Amino acid sequence: MTRIVVTHHNADLDALACLVAAAKLYGATPVIPSFVNPAVRRADLHKDHLGVISVAEVDAPTFVAVVDVRDARRLKDTARFIDAAERVVVWDHHPASEFDVRADEVHIEPVGACIPLLMEALLEAQVTISSEDVQPATLFMLGIYSDTGRLSLRLDQPRDAKIAAWLLAPGANLRVLRATCSVVFSRPARCS
Repeated sequence: MTRIVVTHHNADLDALACLVAAAKLYGATPVIPSFVNPAVRRADLHKDHLGVISVAEVDAPTFVAVVDVRDARRLKDTARFIDAAERVVVWDHHPASEFDVRADEVHIEPVGACIPLLMEALLEAQVTISSEDVQPATLFMLGIYSDTGRLSLRLDQPRDAKIAAWLLAPGANLRVLRATCSVVFSRPARCS
């Protein structure tokens, strides 16, 4: 494997969604960090049909896409891949810091969740999310809902809602979304 996608330590649902979307965009392998947020563990979404691998399975990538993070301090077990890669691309929605990853290409915009940025890129590249991609579409929607507080936070943008609405066409399953939210969050009202 020469092309991978990585995200931050303690990966949340938006980070997991971004891993899968960037893997589709770049024809890369999504790498789940060794430690994930309890919401991701409880949702158990990354084990089936998403194609993620563990950090231990990665061998000398030449291309690394970094998603939902740009602060190198949050990359713990994947920093060595970024340092060794020939090309690094960053997708993020968080504020800049002095610890930002050095990248060849950056896509940084102030949206409520990072996944809408990657979804827009998939649409622009004409990478389809079909009705056969129900699980990824549902995951992408869950990434938006979890990072935006069900599209109710101050930093949410119309782009977040537009992509959430678009994800209904390829079959994002709202019933699964509600059920997953009731499992992963102590306050189900946050997502349902």
